[in-house]
Amino acid sequence: MKKLILVLLAVGFWAPSAGAVVEDTIPPPDVIIDSIQSQLYRLKVEYLTRIRSRRHRREAMAIVDEIQSLLSILDVPEQPRPLQPEELQSLLQSMRDEAFADQKLEILRTFLLTRKPSITVEQVASIMDVFTFDNDKVKAVRLMYPYIQDKENGYKLVNKLTFSDEKDELMRIFTSGQ
Repeated sequence: MKKLILVLLAVGFWAPSAGAVVEDTIPPPDVIIDSIQSQLYRLKVEYLTRIRSRRHRREAMAIVDEIQSLLSILDVPEQPRPLQPEELQSLLQSMRDEAFADQKLEILRTFLLTRKPSITVEQVASIMDVFTFDNDKVKAVRLMYPYIQDKENGYKLVNKLTFSDEKDELMRIFTSGQ
C-alpha cells in the first residue's frame, strides 16, 4: 500500500506525463517525499492563500493536509548515500577555502547534517588532512563517526595524528562508539 501511494505521488509530481512513467526514472522515496512536501508548502503559502472564497480555501487546505498526512504514513527511513568522489572533492575545496579550523568544522557539520552520507575511513583520512592540528582532526572524526561505514578500519587513522593523547582519544571514539 505504501509503495503504491509513493508511486502514485511520484507519478503526479515527477513524471513528464502519466503514460511515460518508467520505474528507473522515479527518484528515491526520500527525495520524492522531500520534493512533495516542499511543493505542498509552496502551494499553501503562495497559491491557496490567494483563494478569495473562505469555503474554497478551506476545502483546498483540507486536500493539502490530507496529502501531507498520507506522506507521514509512508515513514520511509532515510538511508545514507555513499559519499561520491566529486562530492568529497567539493567538500575538501570548501573546507580548504576557509582559514580557521572552526569554520572548516562548521562546513563539515553542515555537509554531514544535510547530506547524511556514508563515509569510508579512507575518505575520513582525506578530510583530516585539511586540518593542521591534531585536536581539530579529532573533532572532525568525532563529527564524522556516525556516518562512517567501515568503523572496523578506524585504527588506520591513528597515523594521521602526531601526539599520543590525540591518538588515544581517536581510539576511544572507535572503541566506545563515540
